Amino acid sequence: MSDDDPTGRDTVPHVPDAGDEPTVPVDDRPFVESRTERLAAFLRHNRDRLVVDAALLLAWIVASAGLFGWLGLPQWLHYLVLLVGIAAYALATPTWERPYRSG
Repeated sequence: MSDDDPTGRDTVPHVPDAGDEPTVPVDDRPFVESRTERLAAFLRHNRDRLVVDAALLLAWIVASAGLFGWLGLPQWLHYLVLLVGIAAYALATPTWERPYRSG
């Protein structure tokens, strides 16, 4: 037992070995070179997300336009509300994913 250790345990410094090396994550996404194939793969992979995003943004635009028109509020304020709402939505949702690697 070591006199320097108040817990009563022996202290041995950690010596890193080959098993302690940081591992690099394996990227198992396919490599796609063609721009057309990359676009098609991206759209296929994110199709549902794109439809939901477009529908929600369209609903936000229509609802805010109707509300601002009904209340007779200034157009510049409507644009500001649109900008803030779209920016908040973009920050609140995760980014779209690329299902491929490119060079």
